[in-house]
Amino acid sequence: MDNNTLQAILNVVFALGIQYDNQLPFEQRVTTADIFYQRSLSFVSLNAIDNPTQSHVQLFLLTAVYLHSTAYANRCWDMV
Repeated sequence: MDNNTLQAILNVVFALGIQYDNQLPFEQRVTTADIFYQRSLSFVSLNAIDNPTQSHVQLFLLTAVYLHSTAYANRCWDMV
């Protein structure tokens, strides 16, 4: 697994974790999770879908799980 893919996966995992953290106010959860999501996008190009590795598939599935419960829910199905 290359470093950029690892960074992307970690940021999506952080976004998922924050999204379900009930100790933060809702607006702060949404904003902070979106920051991690956007950061994740900056590490891996969507062109990776053309020659995916196992790590890319993991990233895409985690991203789909995250997107399913956001305002970007339609993007979830694209990732799947």
